[in-house]
Amino acid sequence: MTRPKMGAIDPVFKFLLVQGRKHPARTISYNAHAKSKEYRSGQPKVSFGLGQLLDLIEWRLFMHLTGYGENFVRADRTSQFYRGNQLASAQDLSDHINVDVKDNVCYDATAYMRFLLGAGISEHTLRGTSGQNWIPLLNFRAGEQWNGYSAITYGRAIGFYDVRAGHIFHSAIAVGDVFIRSINGGALGQNWGDRVDLTKALPYSCRNRDGSFTYQKKNIMVYISKV
Repeated sequence: MTRPKMGAIDPVFKFLLVQGRKHPARTISYNAHAKSKEYRSGQPKVSFGLGQLLDLIEWRLFMHLTGYGENFVRADRTSQFYRGNQLASAQDLSDHINVDVKDNVCYDATAYMRFLLGAGISEHTLRGTSGQNWIPLLNFRAGEQWNGYSAITYGRAIGFYDVRAGHIFHSAIAVGDVFIRSINGGALGQNWGDRVDLTKALPYSCRNRDGSFTYQKKNIMVYISKV
């Protein structure tokens, strides 16, 4: 597989990526106590091969698709949309998200589904983004706040916001009416094969005046991304 091109990546990461690709056998040294007395007195440094560091950075920055998922990223729009609908219905084990996307990260699964269903996410962005880096791109909080009972448009990305912590902590994809699919989200979607009824996971009786829901001893808000 050809590595994705580098987009808006931190300059230090970009430098390390370039050096790691050119000189994978070269090593760099690091010591967390560089200014400490222990370091000045000869504390040993930790060394990393640039090739190893490259693998670590790419694992952190880039989405990891399976060979099957790669086929659909390169496919025509009709095939992509068909695959998106297959994954949304999940009628067979071959229609689970881990067949296409590795690592079981909810944000990657959500973004991949939006890509297949025509969100306008470019192939370059899809390949070059992973994990929580999707949160600002999917821009959940700019979307509509779910009211606790209305049907959610099929294929939309859903973000769950922890009011006290002040951040999105989970995402999912709407699969019709008030149902969602996701991974690694407990009652908000742990396994892709489980179609979660949001009105049961977040009962209206748990809704607060500010529109949040009491969920596992914290208040959360549910946003429907426009992306």
